[in-house]
Amino acid sequence: MVREVVYFSRWVLAVLAIVVSHHVVAGTQDKGTLEIIRQLNYYVAMAFSWPFTYLLMWWIHFCIKRLDVAVPWQVYWQRRLVLQLLLCVGLVILVDLLVVRLYFWVFDNDFSASGYMRTELLIILWMVLFMNSGYTAWFFSRNYFHGLRVNRHLKENLDRMVLSQGASPIRIDARLGNKLLQVSLDEVACFERHENIGHVHLKTGKVYVVEMTMPALLEMLEGKGFFQINRSVLISLSVVYGFEKFGRAQGIVLLVEGVGLEVSLVVSRSRMNAFREALANFGNSI
Repeated sequence: MVREVVYFSRWVLAVLAIVVSHHVVAGTQDKGTLEIIRQLNYYVAMAFSWPFTYLLMWWIHFCIKRLDVAVPWQVYWQRRLVLQLLLCVGLVILVDLLVVRLYFWVFDNDFSASGYMRTELLIILWMVLFMNSGYTAWFFSRNYFHGLRVNRHLKENLDRMVLSQGASPIRIDARLGNKLLQVSLDEVACFERHENIGHVHLKTGKVYVVEMTMPALLEMLEGKGFFQINRSVLISLSVVYGFEKFGRAQGIVLLVEGVGLEVSLVVSRSRMNAFREALANFGNSI
């Protein structure tokens, strides 16, 4: 299972908002910093700028954390890219411009003559791009290194099993709540990954959580009678009765009697020919 990624705390966001707000308020003035912070209008401007900047940063933080769960990069990267650009970049800049225009209107100042579009807006834009790119890089680095640790741990366990048991059947580490257990490969109907969480579905109908990534499972189960029918499902050919044609060059897997799976059984178009061949070869090898 991919663990939740921890980003900036609210205190870090608050400090960053102060830094950004200071540059927005004082960045365009020719005076020195000490002279600027002695002026009353500096604190009046900061009293408006800092809370507003913090809210913009918090919105980016909130949206990215929600998108990590609802539209994870690994599964829906195109949809995620569009949504993040819309919600965490475009919407933030639009709200900033509307609120600043309102601020100038309330104090009867000329927005066009202020130079906001040439100076202060660029600072906000850099802040938005920094948070989006930084959070995205941190997300992938955390999942990458976590995946390396999980795979290394599982490989060590498998190596120990091979050394101690010789050619004994492969067993998969699984979890149900706080309960840790192992399931035999012969019990498995399919593996599924959904919203960054891996599950193993047994032929009996039981479902457990597994921490192995799809690439790690494919490597471990090569030649063991499993086939990845779509992006999220790796099915045991032993539970496949056949398939029914579906759409344009797609298929739906038909399961043997007594096995029911609540997963997507659609064979994607790009995998259909390979699935036919794998199913035929599996049948000949029985």
